[in-house]
Amino acid sequence: DYDVALKKVEAIRICSVRQLIPSIRMMPQYRAELFGRLYRWLAEKQIRPSGIELAIYHNTEYTETNIDMEAAVIADKHDVERCLHSSEYSSERGNGVTMCELPGSENMASVIHYGQPQEVVRAITALYTWIADNHMHTKGPFREMHLYGRELELKSHAPVTIEIQIPVSRR
Repeated sequence: DYDVALKKVEAIRICSVRQLIPSIRMMPQYRAELFGRLYRWLAEKQIRPSGIELAIYHNTEYTETNIDMEAAVIADKHDVERCLHSSEYSSERGNGVTMCELPGSENMASVIHYGQPQEVVRAITALYTWIADNHMHTKGPFREMHLYGRELELKSHAPVTIEIQIPVSRR
């Protein structure tokens, strides 16, 4: 029971870390490690998140192995520009943190999940079903937007709000 919306989404500036996760079973451990590494680096570089955190999944099809995931946060534009122009950033790029612009889309299929984080797969399934039923196809990775705050700060089993976005086009 999800309502899907088609909307325009602007490009956003993100800081992120990306890694292949060996299996879906190992997802919680790897997600915690990726977000932890990202937030430690941001604090060290004095870069303030200026928006929500998100997970980006780059696999083109559903898979339970070798999941290509990126943990990201929307970052303050001025802090990012300062860091990009420092010699420290270019000499430290081996740490896996990148700064880039996540493209926008004129046609972003979107659905809101409110419930337990582990149940977000229901929203993802509903969104992909809607895309197929409406004769569309995906044009890039799907985004899991954390509207509830930071994943690493979840302390209870309270419901969360997550937006799933996928850029699409007509077939």
